[in-house]
Amino acid sequence: MKSKQLHANIAPPQRLTASEVRLQKHFSFRVAVRTDRERDHMNGEPHLFQQLTGALLRVGYPADACPFVHFRIESQETVDRDYGGSWIEESEMP
Repeated sequence: MKSKQLHANIAPPQRLTASEVRLQKHFSFRVAVRTDRERDHMNGEPHLFQQLTGALLRVGYPADACPFVHFRIESQETVDRDYGGSWIEESEMP
C-alpha cells in the first residue's frame, strides 16, 4: 500500500468532548489488518505516526497530548496463529 493510499484509508476516530480529552491523555489504539504482510508494510511506513496523529488532530485531540498516544498494528493472521483468534488474549500481551 503506497503512502497516499494509506493516508486515504485512515478513518478519523470518533469525536471527543473537551472533558474526555482532558481525562484521556494516554490513548492507545490497535490497528487491525488482515495479513502479516500488511502489518509489516505499515510498520515500515516512515510517516505513519504523523498520519495517524493527524487524524486525531482533525477531530480535536490536543496537539500537546499526541506524543503520548500509542498505535499498535497487528494482523488477524497473527492473532489466528498465535492467540487462537482471540483479540482479547492478544491485547493482554505487552
